[in-house]
Amino acid sequence: ELLASHHAVVFGVGAAADRKLQVPGAELPGALSATQIVGWYNGHPDHSEHTVDLTHKRAVVIGNGNVALDVARILTTDPELLADTDISTPALEALRGSAVEEVVVAARGGAERSAFTLPELVGLTGVPGVSVRVEPGALDGLPEGDPKLDMLRSLPPVREGDKLITLRYGLSPAEVRGDEAVSGVGFENGEVLDTGLLVTSIGYRGLPVAGLPFDDERGTVPNDEGRVSPGIYVVGWIKRGPRGFIGTNRGCAQDTVAALIEDYNAGALGAGGQARAA
Repeated sequence: ELLASHHAVVFGVGAAADRKLQVPGAELPGALSATQIVGWYNGHPDHSEHTVDLTHKRAVVIGNGNVALDVARILTTDPELLADTDISTPALEALRGSAVEEVVVAARGGAERSAFTLPELVGLTGVPGVSVRVEPGALDGLPEGDPKLDMLRSLPPVREGDKLITLRYGLSPAEVRGDEAVSGVGFENGEVLDTGLLVTSIGYRGLPVAGLPFDDERGTVPNDEGRVSPGIYVVGWIKRGPRGFIGTNRGCAQDTVAALIEDYNAGALGAGGQARAA
């Protein structure tokens, strides 16, 4: 229908589904995906009714990409600093009554494989009333000169009275503990972290788009430099899979637009908006 009145349609629908944590107990109440909790504090209508248990002193986030750090930031930031933002009112009120004092961000790999970007880490370290620390020994033996590792080495000491974000490495979840709700997370090394809130942020996956081809293995719409079919284009994570950040998506968008302009100049798009084969 859109092609009847437009030269082209560009799909930038992203990767809307979470990868699931495949361990026993992962479906217990108190275990949420990053999409669910981000939707909760942003007031997304699909996620605004979630119950987020903030009655325990510790929350655990599995995964350490940018979204994982963003979740940790929201859970530890003074709610009054969030009051002038677009955070949802129910989430703000819940955070005002939160008992969370520490968020543990647990990653399977070592510190050298940290998935978050340097700007995200820098932003996190500047939050008033929040201290960021790396578990002792996590940086031992790693080379110098890597900007993220050097930033982790230079983190200031934990300030008394601050809420805490602890970056942990080499932890692979084995089970989520609890009877009727989450009470802890057990890892393959035998360690157990007590918590009432578990957030999984271990990657995303694209979903099929009605009327478009779909690569179920990669979770993307098959394309050639953004081209799907005459007049149909994709951009972002639905184009190339869930990797990269804002800067990566900007370059991806530029490539797709360049392909669209090339097709238009070559006469591959109908003058009246109806696409035709080149």
